[in-house]
Amino acid sequence: MALEPLRTLTPQVVQALTFDGMIEFTAECLADILSTFPAYFTDGDFASLAAILSGPFTHERVAALKALDLEPDNMAVGRLLFAYGDATVQDLAKNIGDSTSKQILQFLLNLMRCGGVVVAEDEISPQALEFWMTYTEFLIDSLFEAGEEKPPWMDPARQYVVSALEAAWSKIRMPPHEVTAAWDSEIRVGFKAFRADVEDLLQSSYTLLGIEIFQQFANSAFESLKNRAWAELEATLFCLNALSDSIADEESADEVLVTLFGSSLFTDMTSATTVPPKTRQTA
Repeated sequence: MALEPLRTLTPQVVQALTFDGMIEFTAECLADILSTFPAYFTDGDFASLAAILSGPFTHERVAALKALDLEPDNMAVGRLLFAYGDATVQDLAKNIGDSTSKQILQFLLNLMRCGGVVVAEDEISPQALEFWMTYTEFLIDSLFEAGEEKPPWMDPARQYVVSALEAAWSKIRMPPHEVTAAWDSEIRVGFKAFRADVEDLLQSSYTLLGIEIFQQFANSAFESLKNRAWAELEATLFCLNALSDSIADEESADEVLVTLFGSSLFTDMTSATTVPPKTRQTA
């Protein structure tokens, strides 16, 4: 009852999100409430937030963040988008056919596709990865709860996990040696931690995606090997290694592995002089 007077002001606060000079403060305030006390918001408040977070205002801010424009207003809106995603992850997944949910999820995917090297330049992708881990965990829980009757929204919802993994793959690629040689210990630790989180997401996602995700990365490995794209190959082998325990009992995975081992992979690792040490190590 004591919250009702405050709740009457919330629609005005939400609308202030788009006012010049008010963006950072308003977005931070709303993000804090979403993170600590989401029950404060009414259904109408969530609908108003969704309208803004799926519209042109947020599109502009997400595009700026992708381009590494880390101006405070953009960063605050990014944080708000992540907080909204965490607070409404069930609705976003279950209402996957709704255009608003689709757009918000697309923005959250786009924040996994920021430019620059993760941690060293890109501060956003690690935060986006946390959301996609939460999203994947919700899908897994829902799948187990449903038993044999898979929810009708599950298949389209899990396609977003595939897209998130594809985006993560591009972010775990090792930069050239001349770049990594200049990293300090904080960047090295952060980059390694990001790759470990991607590994966790891969292992979790196998419950949802099955052998298909392993086959997808295996196909990518063949393509990278063919093109002598060593950084891409290393990232793909990292993903395949992450899935190794999950596919232990899959006969179809054995066929893929036989083909991979029968390729030029190991010959190239020992004879090609242009192969970076990290690629050899991962292989």
